[in-house]
Amino acid sequence: MIILVTSNASIGEEYNSYSFLTEPFISGFGNDSNDTTFMEPFTLLRCIDELNDSKSNRIVQVKNSKQEILCNKENLVDIVTANYDKNCIVICDSLSTISENIETLRKRPSFIHLHIEIPLSFMVKKEKIASDKVFDFIQLKEENFKNYSSIYKNPSIKISLQSNNHTVLDKTAEISYIKQLLEIPIFKHTTLSTKQGISSPQRPSWDEYFMQLANLASTRSNCMKRKVGCCIVSKNKVVATGYNGTPRNLTNCFSGGCKRCNVTTATSTYVTSPLSSSDSSLSSINRVENKIGSINLNGNGAVKNVHTLGTCFCLHAEENALLEAGNIRIDSDCVLYCDTCPCITCSVKIVQAGIGEVVYSQSYNMDSESFAIFEEAGIKIRQFDHGGIKKDYTFEL
Repeated sequence: MIILVTSNASIGEEYNSYSFLTEPFISGFGNDSNDTTFMEPFTLLRCIDELNDSKSNRIVQVKNSKQEILCNKENLVDIVTANYDKNCIVICDSLSTISENIETLRKRPSFIHLHIEIPLSFMVKKEKIASDKVFDFIQLKEENFKNYSSIYKNPSIKISLQSNNHTVLDKTAEISYIKQLLEIPIFKHTTLSTKQGISSPQRPSWDEYFMQLANLASTRSNCMKRKVGCCIVSKNKVVATGYNGTPRNLTNCFSGGCKRCNVTTATSTYVTSPLSSSDSSLSSINRVENKIGSINLNGNGAVKNVHTLGTCFCLHAEENALLEAGNIRIDSDCVLYCDTCPCITCSVKIVQAGIGEVVYSQSYNMDSESFAIFEEAGIKIRQFDHGGIKKDYTFEL
């Protein structure tokens, strides 16, 4: 997994003061032979804005076989994408860099945004702020929150640190933090292992079970843009599964098989004839631009290096599952589980195939359009109820 740690204390600028927040991931935990649980050290992915391109993406070996990958704001997303299959923790020294890239990073496979809220009273003591500077200090933190609000919205996990006696963040408090951190299921069951093997979680509901199958299917995805999985069931029996990626006998997406998915800047459409500023074709290109980013024109007005969804070689997870199931095995009793809300293209195919219900986990950028299609077709759609899966935690120190 890729973990980006943010905090209202600003992890990057005051990293040395709050390094204990990320230390369990960087150094590992419980390597003593008597420990029953332990966490292997994560690779540290350090983003430094002023780092020269010649030095970025340089892997530095440090003690205890730990690795540090250096990058800058220009290639942060590229480096995260290239290391999606590793356990990495991202530390960034610039709030603006995080703000500019957070939405893109959230779409990357296995990305987790861990946000930690620290009381101002803790920070004043930890950073030894003089009494006559406290007001300015609080004002600065509030200004940061206002200017970079996008960072703090909807993190994967939020931890609020609290203490009844306003304890200074000393070594005892730091150890308490680590112990409580390791009780969060996503870390306990995903990044932690036990010397006796990972203990099984409680028996999941049918919804949880089939959504987990959809999530499992997504791990087979070869798409560079995002991993999506799908599971079609009928009367609680699996009919078919699917994941997104290039078709059989074609080069895998992550090996360069799909040009659209392998560019990090939004450039799209194969238009080879010259265009003038008055050409009506530009209006459609502008509509595409609004969806995916900038359009690059060369000197004679022709579009270059442009790739839209229409040029994508990857089949969507829902499409693959529907193809695997076939018309004979699909009826109105079938429920389609997908870890991402179906796009418009997949929605119309789901309607045509005769699926009776759709259950999704994560929202997509065209949910309202998909909902309208399902409503008109009389197909039930609902978001997966995560039930006991918590996102907000309070740590007493």
